[in-house]
Amino acid sequence: MRWKIVLEGTDEFGSAHRSELTIDKDLECVSAGEIGFSVEDGKTIMAHLQQVVVNQQCEAYVLTSRFCMDCERFRRIKDYGKRKIRTVFGCVEVRNPRIMNSYVHSQSIWVRRSDRSAWLRLPYDGAIARGRRQDRQDDG
Repeated sequence: MRWKIVLEGTDEFGSAHRSELTIDKDLECVSAGEIGFSVEDGKTIMAHLQQVVVNQQCEAYVLTSRFCMDCERFRRIKDYGKRKIRTVFGCVEVRNPRIMNSYVHSQSIWVRRSDRSAWLRLPYDGAIARGRRQDRQDDG
């Protein structure tokens, strides 16, 4: 007998994810007294579930951490590596991107006017950027 376990989910951004896992059980196991899933089958199911969930969480984290608050754009990815994360249900290997720094310091930046009515585009100046960071901290 073949069991197919389908895992479907929707992430915070509205993207649908689907994963399938197949477990085969034959009649010889039933005649030997093994009924239902074994502990090994349960470990396989939980390891697969953990792999899917951890990968989705890592992808969501990378997507949100790529956004630059200064230039309000996504930073580029330099390259990818692999990282092993140890969890309760085993070791999960995920893609680990290296994110490049934004180039806002060599360009102009957007600064909100003091009366908060409009945004102004100014050439980058360290003092302006430091003041803008303080404004953000004061608002929070």
